[in-house]
Amino acid sequence: MEKRTTSEDHVVIVCEDNHALAASKQPGVPTQSDKTGDACLIDLVKRFIAQRDHKPGNVFLTAAHRIDRPASGLVLMAKTSKGASRLSAQMREGKIEKTYLAAVEGKPEKKEKRLEGWIVKNAVRNTSRMVNKGTKGAKFAALEYEVIKSAGGLSLLAVRLETGRSHQVRVQLANEGWPVAGDRRYGAKSGFGNMIALHSCRLVFTHPTTGKRIVAAAPPPARWADDVGPEIFAAAKEYLQRMDR
Repeated sequence: MEKRTTSEDHVVIVCEDNHALAASKQPGVPTQSDKTGDACLIDLVKRFIAQRDHKPGNVFLTAAHRIDRPASGLVLMAKTSKGASRLSAQMREGKIEKTYLAAVEGKPEKKEKRLEGWIVKNAVRNTSRMVNKGTKGAKFAALEYEVIKSAGGLSLLAVRLETGRSHQVRVQLANEGWPVAGDRRYGAKSGFGNMIALHSCRLVFTHPTTGKRIVAAAPPPARWADDVGPEIFAAAKEYLQRMDR
């Protein structure tokens, strides 16, 4: 896939070809349309592609997954029906590697740890919570984290998801006593407006037609420097640079 970074109207395309693309979402922008009627990432990317490529008709584009509205970062999208079905299958089967950067309140005792448990979603309140195994509607959730940097009362974690439950990273980390910075819904002391310090920084997937391994990466938004501090922001960018080597 061609590597590119194109910014216009909240659109940052990290890599793209005729079958798929990875776009980096800004905080506060929904991945897909919701009841608010606010412009969503899918529509913004569609509009950008239509204008860039001078397409008179509808642009086919669908997201293989979603990330939370106040979070930021990479979303994988398909540009063809074949790409959509194959990327969705990879996502369902857990074959897409998803890494997040999360700035959390506090400092975990262990530098690395695997967290697992059971999550249930309240669709009415749009919240999730950890519950005991066997609770009605509960789904298994697992992730691994690594502490990258601690500064100013916050810690930067690299989080690798094994499952993809609603609000999973936010709920599991808050359950350990480390809410994502800015995430008042799950216990953070203060908020950052329409942003929480959770960023989808890296996706590794198999190209839907060529079968090649594709790595997409994107740094957190620049406003992290003000909201979580320059040390945490710098450590986040350095982490991604190390991963690219």
